[in-house]
Amino acid sequence: MRGFYDPNEFSYLAPIINAKDLIVEELNACRNQDMFLDFLADFKGNDAVEKVVGTWVTSQMYYRKAGSHKIHTPTWPDRNIKKKWIKYLRLAPNIFPTTFNILKSVDEVYWAGMSKIQANSEIKPHKHKFKVPTLTFQICLSPSAGNCTLTLNNEKVEWGDIGQMMLFDGRLEHELINDSPDSRTIMHMEIDPTGHPDYKW
Repeated sequence: MRGFYDPNEFSYLAPIINAKDLIVEELNACRNQDMFLDFLADFKGNDAVEKVVGTWVTSQMYYRKAGSHKIHTPTWPDRNIKKKWIKYLRLAPNIFPTTFNILKSVDEVYWAGMSKIQANSEIKPHKHKFKVPTLTFQICLSPSAGNCTLTLNNEKVEWGDIGQMMLFDGRLEHELINDSPDSRTIMHMEIDPTGHPDYKW
């Protein structure tokens, strides 16, 4: 099973890739800390072992509401966090209009949001479980100044530059370690890779 992909191999991602600088600028200018929520509960069902050491938070901005496109259901630690998650999902088209319209133009995007791993934090080795064919597409919004490494099937990739892209199959075991003194923030998207010759579902 192939781990990493080049986003340019997927022609339908061109609107996102071509507008990458605008997206990064808008997300960095308009996001706020209140949007980022604690979703540690997402990991507790995998193998009953806590997966996050330190702090990892996330925010959703886009969701395509069509049948099988509901690839997973978030797990919220409490009702207040769920209400805040829904609030910002509804406000996203007004907060991030350029980004939202670009995402809406790409039918193959299931979900999109942002996530942040704080300094000296890690997400231990884990695998994603999806209901439909899915790859995870990420764009760096604010890289850490030190070592922030994604390891997937023993292949390591460093997050180093704003606008850096990464596309991978999250069904393979992977981990993220941020050993730097700074947090690292990304935009994340889950996309339908159906039709790519190397993708096996």
